[in-house]
Amino acid sequence: MDPPPNGKTSNKACHNCRRRRLRCDRSYPHCNKCLGAGKECLGYGKLFRWIGAVASRGKLAGRTSCAPDDAPRNPKPKPSGGARTCLASPDREHGQLVCRQAAVDMGAVGTPWALVDPVFQDVEPSHRRYLSYFTQRLCNELMPQDSSNLNPFFNLLPLSRIHPLLQHTLVAVSASHMSNLIKPRLRPAGQLPPGVEDSSRYAHQHALAAKHKALSLMRDAVQHIDFASADVVLAAVVFLINLELIDSGKHGWKAHLKGAGKILSLLPPALPGNEDLRDLMFSDSLVYFVMGSAFIPAPEFDGGPFFQPSDFPGMLKRAAAYSYNSCPSEILEIIYEASQLSNRAGDPGTDDDVAAAGLALMQRAQVFDVEEWANDEDNFRSLRASVLQTRIHAGSAYRLAVCLYILRSIPALSAIKCHDVMAEALARDVIYHVSSVADDDPNLKVITWPTFVVGADTTDPARREWVRQKMHFLAASCPWGFLYTAMETLQKLWDMDPDASGQKCWVKTLKENEMNFLVV
Repeated sequence: MDPPPNGKTSNKACHNCRRRRLRCDRSYPHCNKCLGAGKECLGYGKLFRWIGAVASRGKLAGRTSCAPDDAPRNPKPKPSGGARTCLASPDREHGQLVCRQAAVDMGAVGTPWALVDPVFQDVEPSHRRYLSYFTQRLCNELMPQDSSNLNPFFNLLPLSRIHPLLQHTLVAVSASHMSNLIKPRLRPAGQLPPGVEDSSRYAHQHALAAKHKALSLMRDAVQHIDFASADVVLAAVVFLINLELIDSGKHGWKAHLKGAGKILSLLPPALPGNEDLRDLMFSDSLVYFVMGSAFIPAPEFDGGPFFQPSDFPGMLKRAAAYSYNSCPSEILEIIYEASQLSNRAGDPGTDDDVAAAGLALMQRAQVFDVEEWANDEDNFRSLRASVLQTRIHAGSAYRLAVCLYILRSIPALSAIKCHDVMAEALARDVIYHVSSVADDDPNLKVITWPTFVVGADTTDPARREWVRQKMHFLAASCPWGFLYTAMETLQKLWDMDPDASGQKCWVKTLKENEMNFLVV
């Protein structure tokens, strides 16, 4: 860069470059880097921003004045059904964004607030809006915590300012989630308040634009991944998986999951301060890998590039502690092993061996001590503290559901004595434990996988209606698209001819029809 024409330089960087962590040329009186980028340089002196000052003289005496918002207020009237969200402001003690409740127009293009923390002043207004939504709504779905604990997903916000890839990814995820929340897919259009459909469409358009930008940045990031950016790239890939799950849970998540696995297998040790972020992203990747294998054909998933089998139980134990689905690591391991057995079933000369291995897995699940697991705090990093009963019911539902899954995934087991009686007893007990988790429980989504398994297994109309209502309630309270896809999949199973589809082996039916969905 050419030296400043007057030869005078400052002994410190300008305010803009310091906020954006750029190397300033320290030109005086204004930084040439800012001018070249088309930005107003704030210079090198002290900055003052008057907020809430009281005038002591003149016509405005006794009144307060406020600095103008960074973004113009949108004059549109708020739709009557507008959702409530929150404004983000900095927590000075912890350096994190916290939220205060306020009613806002979910469909406005601009945002009527600005994030107060100076490091976010350069973020464009629409992005601030979705990053605020990320902190006050989405983070709590990914890891519900007591107010006394800081959600570790908040740590992504400062990183998103430095890394455009992560920022666009978080904006896409938040905008897609907001779109689903504003306009539930199961609610008829005629029953929606005025303006809601436009608001949802607005957020969806922002999600598509941010996703397109994130994917274009991802191509360059994976080609130039280095020690410093590795964890950020991994976080972006994992949130692209979340984006696909929020959208529909079909197809796209598999490519991102494979990418996450390859990045994980190549990562150097985490940088100091990034250990929690690495654990979070690793946990989500591994749990998605295991749960995805349950209904995906074998060629789609190869665990080789992802994880070392020798340390698989230990990795699952770490992952389960961070996962929001509250499935015990021992049960996750059984789900994965059962899915691999299901892929082997039908090979010539293997039926007896596969059936014996399946029965052994069921025995492992049946002797698993749910209460001991639920009382061990080391098994939980993501659930709220006072949820012992929820843990017990969730763990029991998973333990029983995996036994039902094993029975229905290995055709040779359908010939064992009392097969149908066992399946009915398992389904009945799963329903009991799922029903024991209250509808207002903040960890309600822990019942999703057991509920789906019971729904796929049953032929009883009343039980199918119970499953449908439970899935509808889950989708309304946690608007992730994979729940709608799960309901569509159940309906396809229910519409099939039981004799043609092989009702007793519905897991094989799902795999052979390559429905390519993920239930978490």
